[in-house]
Amino acid sequence: MAMMRGPSSSWVAEFERRAQANCYPLRVIWELTHQCNERCRHCYLAPVGRAELGTVPIMATLDQLADCGVLFATFTGGEILCRADFFEIASHARKRRFALKLLTNATLIDSDVAQRIAELDPTVVDVSLYSTDPAIHDNITRFPGSFERTVRGLENLVARGVRTVMRSPLTKVNAHQYRDLIAFAGQLGSRFVFDPTLIPRTDGCCEQLFLRPEDQDVVDLLSLSLGELASDDLASRPISRDRNANTPLCGAGNNLFSIDPYGNIHPCLMLRVSAGNVREQDFRTVWDSSPLLAEIRQIRAGQHPCWHCPQFEGCQICMGWAMIECGDPFAVLPERCRITKLCAAVQSRHRHLTGGGISAGPGVAHPNLLTERRNVNTHEQQERET
Repeated sequence: MAMMRGPSSSWVAEFERRAQANCYPLRVIWELTHQCNERCRHCYLAPVGRAELGTVPIMATLDQLADCGVLFATFTGGEILCRADFFEIASHARKRRFALKLLTNATLIDSDVAQRIAELDPTVVDVSLYSTDPAIHDNITRFPGSFERTVRGLENLVARGVRTVMRSPLTKVNAHQYRDLIAFAGQLGSRFVFDPTLIPRTDGCCEQLFLRPEDQDVVDLLSLSLGELASDDLASRPISRDRNANTPLCGAGNNLFSIDPYGNIHPCLMLRVSAGNVREQDFRTVWDSSPLLAEIRQIRAGQHPCWHCPQFEGCQICMGWAMIECGDPFAVLPERCRITKLCAAVQSRHRHLTGGGISAGPGVAHPNLLTERRNVNTHEQQERET
């Protein structure tokens, strides 16, 4: 399995912790465009239809971010290559010494485009592939021929030494094919990452949530993630550890932020409330003076209603997701609870089988995990009743 370039994870974690504690802008996730040649059934973006930022204001804002010490930039969309000026923007970001991560569906990456991406030397390029069956993939993207084009684009990148991740959400439609996807990524020379969470659209539409996977599908994939499969560290995060109620709830508006195609600065990609707009203010003014960011920076982990849950530290609390799905950034998300409890059950079973040693690896069956999760839920219900 391919190794990711970069400093050790422990050093990065400590660096990010200090940046978060001191409200130092470290990472930006920039949606360069909402244009896309695919119409994925699970996409969280709602159509807006406004004029997007041009090349000059984007490059000027990149200069401001670099001057403020922002180090990591993720360019996403929509489809980033739908912008005719993408390489002009990305080249400027590299000249300003950003560590650049790209998210793409790869359908527009021919050999020439792949070479230009290789010359950018991104830290990684994430490519979305949803199935090894072209019919299923194309049905999800609603773009006939997208499977063949994505695979060809991924092959073009790998052939030029670009570090790639093949990424896919876990859904009811593709859950039965995950072992095939893992093997396929290996054949292509790419790392594979899955995500068991599906979220509503940014306008609150929940029609795609019927695609959320069943418990057993999540368990099977989380079990694989304790072996060689990456899952954004979902299953490897601790169930509980020493906690400090006075730490920030998350990095949103503390060490990370996002910018949408229209220039709005958001605390993060999911918490889509504007703190300011780069068309009207420079970034430093927004970062230092926004009342919204000041309010978010006062939120502490101990204030969240889930603080006393034993799985709190293993849970990816997301105020943005809660706002979109429940209308309240402090709402308890049933889907987040479901995934976290499954993670806890997978970890518990894994420790039982391995004695806390090395991973059991992919393909290990965990027949009692769902029973274990039901026992956890029953115990919590009894505690609430007493």
